[in-house]
Amino acid sequence: MSEQKLLTYGVIVLGGAAMAWMVATLSAPAESPAPSSPLPPPSGDVSTVQLGELAAAVDPNWIQETPSSSMRLAQFRLPAEAEGAEDAELAVFSGIGGTVEDNLNRWFGQLE
Repeated sequence: MSEQKLLTYGVIVLGGAAMAWMVATLSAPAESPAPSSPLPPPSGDVSTVQLGELAAAVDPNWIQETPSSSMRLAQFRLPAEAEGAEDAELAVFSGIGGTVEDNLNRWFGQLE
């Protein structure tokens, strides 16, 4: 096997190991103290939208749209506040991505 191939395979293996370490580190639960009191309720007018098993308080100026993809649980258009600015879009996703192992297997499969 040529030296260039060995170097390439070594870089791939090291990159995969680094990626696995980062995923494991970032997916570990963060140790943070529990809040001393619950969050205050949102101020001003809000409306409640059901997102799967969760209820979300949303600004009444947000426009709920039909999701543009089957991967989206909900989709909102947020009107621009400044003149000349574009509207923003908020998409809520659910049940996508798979487990850490699923993603690592998919990523490693893309290197083959």
